[in-house]
Amino acid sequence: MDNNIRKLINPQIRRLMLRKKIGIGITLPILLAATLCMVGCGVSQDEYDLVVSNLAQTEQELEANKIQLGEIEDELANTQSELEAANTQPAGIQKELADAQSELEAANTRLASLQKELADAQSGLASVAGTIWTGTESDGDYYEFFFMSDGSLHYKSPTGFWTVATWKQDGNTIYMEFNDKYAEREGTIQGKRMEGEGWNVKGKRWTWYAERS
Repeated sequence: MDNNIRKLINPQIRRLMLRKKIGIGITLPILLAATLCMVGCGVSQDEYDLVVSNLAQTEQELEANKIQLGEIEDELANTQSELEAANTQPAGIQKELADAQSELEAANTRLASLQKELADAQSGLASVAGTIWTGTESDGDYYEFFFMSDGSLHYKSPTGFWTVATWKQDGNTIYMEFNDKYAEREGTIQGKRMEGEGWNVKGKRWTWYAERS
């Protein structure tokens, strides 16, 4: 570079260039062209300084824009990370729903099992209609009871086979009356066994039991 041209470059601009506040690749050629134009075209020093000042300001604006662009890029990166994290949430929710569904199915299975157990238990307390039970009294007499579905009771005793009796059931409680309540029995059903007390119009009392045949 010619020494005369070097002397014309504003010392302040030279310092800016050395501090890299003015880009060497872009601003320096423009600056040199402006200097040569000033020498060749008779541009005044004030006009030259104005051009250089505008160039410096433009360079600062470019640097500020670069900073803003970097900040925008950081924001975009953060947004992308948040989107990726949000995309993983549905998978977690789906897993929770699947686990809840499995628990619900297990609960339904358990409920069905309990309902079956209840039905089985209730069947043990089902009506004795149509069943036959045999047993003895406390005095040793043997009896057979035929619980008819119409509520009548047929029974076999040491004295013969009789049909003049009825029965009633309330849950696990059983009641029988014989010969127009000449004798009565009441007991409790437990599974395939029933037992209780008996009495008659003469004041006799006894205990009895019977088991399902």
